[in-house]
Formats: sequence, C-alpha cells, structure tokens
Amino acid sequence: MPDETRGWFALYTHPHREYAVKGYLENEGLTVFLPEVKNRIQRADRPSRRPFFPNYLFLKNPGLERLPDIRWMPGLRQVVAFGSRAALVPDEIVQRIAERLQTYQEPTEERYRPGDRVRVMHGPLEGLEVVFDRRLSSGERVRVMLELLSRIQVPVEMDMRDLLPF
Repeated sequence: MPDETRGWFALYTHPHREYAVKGYLENEGLTVFLPEVKNRIQRADRPSRRPFFPNYLFLKNPGLERLPDIRWMPGLRQVVAFGSRAALVPDEIVQRIAERLQTYQEPTEERYRPGDRVRVMHGPLEGLEVVFDRRLSSGERVRVMLELLSRIQVPVEMDMRDLLPF
C-alpha cells in the first residue's frame, strides 16, 4: 500500500495570494514550498522576489484528513486534482525544482528593441506586422504599435510569446 503521507499537494491560489496562503498554512504548522526567483528589476517599494509559478505553491502532504480544512483556506482557489482525487507531486520533483531555482538566472537580454518589426503569431491579430514599443512588466506583457491606414499607430498590449521577428 502506498505511503499516504509522502509527496506534496499543488495548490492553486487567487492572483497575488501565494504569500497569504503560505502564511496561513505555516501558521497551522504545515510545511510549504513557494518556488521564488529574484525580480528582474529591483525597486525599493516592491519585494525583491516573486513566485516562479504564479498562483501555485506546494504543500507537504499533511494527510488526507486535513484536506477538507485546507480547501477552504482564504486565498486558495483549489487543490490541484485529477477528477475528485488530489494530485500528489513526488518529493523528488519538488526537490529538483528547489535545486534548479538556486542557480536559475533570468535572461537579461531583451528579445526586441523599440522600433523592431515583429509578426503576431497568435490571437486576433495573427499574421499582422506590428512595431515593438516596450515591455510592460517583468513578465511577458508588451506593448506594440499597430499601424492603420499607413499613418495611424494604435498601441496594443499582448503577450511577448505571441510575437516572432519579422
């Protein structure tokens, strides 16, 4: 019979609630792992670290009898599950994530420079040529300029992963 106290539960939180959920769980005496990385841009008014997997954290398996109380924790959307059964992440996987994040470095080179022409590969503007304007955050959101009638430029926000060099 498998050991019911091994492994980790993956928890899915409301946006920007990872640290609150982590605090609640730790106050209950539970072991929590929130994978974090350094922010690319350091600012005095913001934390120096951020979650690597936004909206997700791991809870060391406290036993199935504790899950009903955990499911109703403020800030938590759900325990990741397959059907009605909570999914267990093996200890080795969580350990590997922790080890890899110790040496993880965010790419510092920008993929595009302002003025670069790029092609939209997904979404409602798929196939159109746009002009890269700037990155909007440390994440993947960017602003591009859509040219209309060969004169008017309209700013559009999108995910950088939807762009390719022209």
